[in-house]
Parts: sequence; structure tokens; C-alpha cells
Amino acid sequence: CDGALIVSNRFETAVLNYDDVIYIRKELRKTLVYAYERYFWEYGKVDDIVIRMDDRMCRCHSHLAINKRNVTGLKPGQVVMKGGTVLSLCRRHYFRAKREIAGYWKGLPAEGIENIFCKE
Repeated sequence: CDGALIVSNRFETAVLNYDDVIYIRKELRKTLVYAYERYFWEYGKVDDIVIRMDDRMCRCHSHLAINKRNVTGLKPGQVVMKGGTVLSLCRRHYFRAKREIAGYWKGLPAEGIENIFCKE
């Protein structure tokens, strides 16, 4: 499917639009794909899911990837996602994610985009 991510395990199969994916996190053996209303899971690595999506995903750590379109704010060491979820990042990963998110947002049309970079 173009623009859709298929997440499958032995209990269910879900088809998600790329924009509905907020972030992807590895917990133990499961990789969890967080969407707006719930999460879906499959066995594997975060990279196994990220490579099936387009360039809107940002690898923040070996166990975490975020959807750059669903970032609503950046604070030192933290990324704020739509829905209010706050993800903590170490300094090295935070600055790499900040550069990648800033580069992504610069390439999009300016209408409706606020300054997401907070200094606190």
C-alpha cells in the first residue's frame, strides 16, 4: 500500500496511514507502533518498520523513531508529540533529532506551521 503501514502479528493486522503513526518504540521483543487512539505491535526491530515508511520518520535511538509530522514541540532533552506525549532523549540524540526535524519542517509550506522550538 502506498502511504500505508501494515503492522501484523498473529492476533491482528492493522493498516495505518503514515500520518497516523506518532512514534515507534521497542519494548522487550515487541515493536510498538503508537497511533492516535491506540498502539499496534509486531515482533522485530524498529528499523524493520522504519524502512517500510517514507522520510517522515526520524530515528532518535536504537529503540525509538518519531514521525516528524507529529512533533508539536521540542524542549531540551524532550520531544513533544501530538496528543501530549513527551519522549525523553539524551543530549546527543536530542540534537540529532532537532536538526533532522528542523530540516524536514523547512521543506514544508509555511502556512499553519508555528515555531516548535522552545527554549526552557
